[in-house]
Amino acid sequence: MLIALVLACSDENAIGSAKDASDSASGATEDTDESTTPTDSTDTGTAPTVPPRWFAVEATLSIAGGVPVASPASVTLTVVGEDATTPICELELPTDAGVAGTPPDPSLWAWWSFTVDDSDTCAVLPGSIGLGVGPMVADLRAVLGASGLDVAADSLYGAYASADGEGPWAFGVAGTSADYAGDDVAAAPLPDGAYQLRPLYLLPLPEQPE
Repeated sequence: MLIALVLACSDENAIGSAKDASDSASGATEDTDESTTPTDSTDTGTAPTVPPRWFAVEATLSIAGGVPVASPASVTLTVVGEDATTPICELELPTDAGVAGTPPDPSLWAWWSFTVDDSDTCAVLPGSIGLGVGPMVADLRAVLGASGLDVAADSLYGAYASADGEGPWAFGVAGTSADYAGDDVAAAPLPDGAYQLRPLYLLPLPEQPE
């Protein structure tokens, strides 16, 4: 699975801006300032448990007759550890959990909404997830090379997500098998097919209980 390295977030006035959040996400995993680390003279050698803060989304969603349709579809949510790379647990949403709907932003071209039951997972997940396909924005294109997708940049679309009504964020790439092979040029309206949504950025988990 392709695991993202930084948090996806959007500027308050524009969807699809993940760049500003990348430093804060990487800083959260790389901060080694000892002055901010409390010491305990009674240290037992047991490291404190750090609750997970990020999750990744992978999905396959369908366009038929020029419009998004509810099935066939598959969505997998993966909670990752504090290092932002190690999978902790995974939840595959049931096939009847999603509906095709209207995008929350007119610049997006397709949208699906899903309910989430996190009772069997290792972390509190959003109660609802929205996923969409839209234009490839600069912050996504800038990191395609790290995933080996730069050769297909002109064929791929942007993948977007919302969580509990927040967002949408540009979090990854989307496309059919032909798109990932670089065989055509991305354009709206979306051609019929199965669109694979792959993460380039992580999404924030809701606040975890102590």
